[in-house]
Amino acid sequence: MGTIQHEAVIVVGERPKIEDAHELAKSLYLLVSEVCEGRRNGYCSFLIAPEGSKVGWDAHIDQEKGIEDFLGKVRKIDHITTCWVSFGDYEGRIRHE
Repeated sequence: MGTIQHEAVIVVGERPKIEDAHELAKSLYLLVSEVCEGRRNGYCSFLIAPEGSKVGWDAHIDQEKGIEDFLGKVRKIDHITTCWVSFGDYEGRIRHE
């Protein structure tokens, strides 16, 4: 048995900046959704989805490192907002906003 702790990131911004962030996430081999068009004010979003492995497994460690790398780089793109959420067997929490 192992502990499941899902790590996901919600990314929000306006075009074309959101497309830059989306390409960055894909280049880091993260599990990335398509960009969703918002209904108002020109905002779009996408999700970096949990990869599904258990805490301590290589895939989980790689996911956390990939998210940290993504957040470090995406913060250099103006007008992009992110939220890193962690939930599962541990108490759910927002790790970064």
